[in-house]
Amino acid sequence: MEKTLKFLKKLNQKRRKQLLQAFLDIHDWDLDHLDVKKLQGKKNLFRVRVGKLRIIFKKQENKGVILEVGSRGDIY
Repeated sequence: MEKTLKFLKKLNQKRRKQLLQAFLDIHDWDLDHLDVKKLQGKKNLFRVRVGKLRIIFKKQENKGVILEVGSRGDIY
């Protein structure tokens, strides 16, 4: 979690706000307006694209649990 907080602090305010909103939507499992894809070969893992950033998460009891956040090339 410390790594994610450090990453968020480096972002500009607009991108940080977009990511935080995506975090809330993932947690509430409100994915209708997000660019979500299931990861190939992984059971129950998904990614959300927010610009050039990616959020990796899994579904757990009708909630989203965020596993990793980072730049597209660093996260896969």
